[in-house]
Amino acid sequence: MIKSFRKLNYYGFYKVKKSIANASHLKIIIAYLERYIKEHNLLKFMKTREPVSKFIKVRCSKCKNEQIIFGKISTAVECLICGKTGKPLADPTGGKSRIRARILEILE
Repeated sequence: MIKSFRKLNYYGFYKVKKSIANASHLKIIIAYLERYIKEHNLLKFMKTREPVSKFIKVRCSKCKNEQIIFGKISTAVECLICGKTGKPLADPTGGKSRIRARILEILE
């Protein structure tokens, strides 16, 4: 079996010759790769990240309306009750939004 493997490729796995790619050898190859991944602790790189963005509950300064907005907006958020008469509740900045209203709660 060792003769059928060559150097490590770009992803860290051994290249397999095409001549051994039948069903009986695939089970051996899969078992070998699973053992290789476990031995070299490659699963630590595959962990998922927790989301950083959150929803925010804010209150309008004019009409006291409570509204839930996203923490990373891409367009200006106006109040649903007073609309365009006042300044927006939040402005986009290219990342996290600039909140201009009173923050009541951060929701997860």
